[in-house]
Amino acid sequence: FRRVLFRSSGAGRTTLANGALTDAVVGEIEGYRGVNSARARLIGDAEDPELVVTAGLEESADFTALRQRIETEALTHARQALGNMALPTQLDLTITTKRASRVT
Repeated sequence: FRRVLFRSSGAGRTTLANGALTDAVVGEIEGYRGVNSARARLIGDAEDPELVVTAGLEESADFTALRQRIETEALTHARQALGNMALPTQLDLTITTKRASRVT
C-alpha cells in the first residue's frame, strides 16, 4: 500500500504517505553511530500496518545499546507519527564488516 491511515485527536482521519514515514525512520537510524545501513517498510493493510526495520551494524558497534536506541527512539517516533503506540514492529539487526562512510 502507498498510504497509511491514522486517526488524529479530532474526529477525522489523516493519511500519511508510506514513504514519508519509512524515509524518516531510515534517516534517523542511519544517523546513529555504529549503523552502516537501514531499511524500513510498512506491511499489511493501510488501516492495520506493521513496520519492518532492518539495520546493518558495524562490527565495533554496541549491539545492545543500538537495539535499545532504535526501539526507544526511532520506533517510538514512528508510532507517535502514526498516533498508534501499539503499532506492531519487527526489528532485524545484522553485523556487517563494512564501516559507515559518515561519522555522527
